[in-house]
Amino acid sequence: MLRLLKAALTACLTLAGAAATLPGAAAEPLNLLIMGEDASLDAIRRNTPVFDRVLQAISAEVQARGFAVYDETAVTMEIYQIDRVRRSDAELISLARTVERAPIDAVTSFEIVASIEKSPYEGLEDLRLRITGHSLNINTGRALGTYEVSYRPGELPPLPLRCHRDCLLGFVGDHAAQIAADVGAELAAQLTRMTGGPGPAAPDSACDGAPNAYTLTFNGFTTEEMARIDGFLAAFQGYAHHRPLATDLSHSEYWYETCTGAARLEQNLRVMFDQTGAEVWLESNGQNISATKLPGTE
Repeated sequence: MLRLLKAALTACLTLAGAAATLPGAAAEPLNLLIMGEDASLDAIRRNTPVFDRVLQAISAEVQARGFAVYDETAVTMEIYQIDRVRRSDAELISLARTVERAPIDAVTSFEIVASIEKSPYEGLEDLRLRITGHSLNINTGRALGTYEVSYRPGELPPLPLRCHRDCLLGFVGDHAAQIAADVGAELAAQLTRMTGGPGPAAPDSACDGAPNAYTLTFNGFTTEEMARIDGFLAAFQGYAHHRPLATDLSHSEYWYETCTGAARLEQNLRVMFDQTGAEVWLESNGQNISATKLPGTE
């Protein structure tokens, strides 16, 4: 039924042409962080089941369009009180910029506002629902656009009799998947317009699920050696994507995504160093792998 109401949705896309270029645009996948905004007292708090259902549905829709979506809780749980509510836009931007576990290119935040309105028919109550959001280039702070999906009274089924706040949240949750899918479709379309698409995938990057992500650190290698290592990284079995995070004369960090696990990646790195003739000290700590070239080796 809700799909038939798609034509009644109000979708507002305000595009910022000067901010069309993102770090992940065209050349590599766009890494997106989706966050819940609930500073307004009228907004549904982010620590409710209905909010989580909407968030997951939006994430799934955008990810299905080819964008790399990162879970806010997963990338901030070590540095942030994850149960905070009524967060301001400024707090969300500041939090997104502190994320180190993944190279975030853009952040989109949204809020859900639901209210009860009396129907002109005696005894009936209608739902007014609005989901609004906006996206930002996390590196420049410039706006990428805004979006809104809204349902006016009468566009959704009537609320149950004497429906109070808990009942209202439950009613929104019952329709969350479809509503959020519409929001996700608008958001994905907006990002595609701004970036030209989610970015190309490597020919052998098809994984059963999302690829595993690692931070690779190389210490003591020359620029020429790093150029050769870069070629090896792209040739490893299961390779999905990689990008440099920080580079100077003797220190390089990469964000590396692969369909294989940590043990296989370490094995690939050891074989690589055997072939290049470099003697290294290889350390692994979860998703972080560090290779330090030993003094006196070529």
